[in-house]
Amino acid sequence: MIPIVYIFIGGGLGSVLRWLVGEGVKSIWSHPYAVLGGTLVANVLACLILGFVLAKSPQQKTILLLTVGLCGGFSTFSTFSNELLQLLKQGEFWVPMGYVFLSVSMGLGALLAGSKVA
Repeated sequence: MIPIVYIFIGGGLGSVLRWLVGEGVKSIWSHPYAVLGGTLVANVLACLILGFVLAKSPQQKTILLLTVGLCGGFSTFSTFSNELLQLLKQGEFWVPMGYVFLSVSMGLGALLAGSKVA
C-alpha cells in the first residue's frame, strides 16, 4: 500500500475515536469544562499510544498508520489552542493555565509510560 493510504486510514480512525472520546466525556461529566476533559483525555491517550508504538521500533507502514495517522487524527493541538483562547477571552486565567500544565505534564508522562510498557 502506498504511504498516503496508511495515513488516510489511521487519520480517519483517529478522528472518529477523538469524537467518540469527546462525546463520552461529555455524557459522563455534565460540566461546562467537559469539553476540555475530552480534549485532554484524547491528547493524553494519543501520547500513550505514540510512546508505545515508537518504543517498539515499528516498520515504516506502522509508523504511518498508527503515529502519523491514528495519533495525528486522535490528538488535537488546534482544538486545545482554541479552547485556551476562548477561556482567556472570557477572562479566565487559572483554568487555562491549569489546563496547559495538565496537558503538557500528563502528555509527557503518558508518552514515557507508553514507551516503558512497550
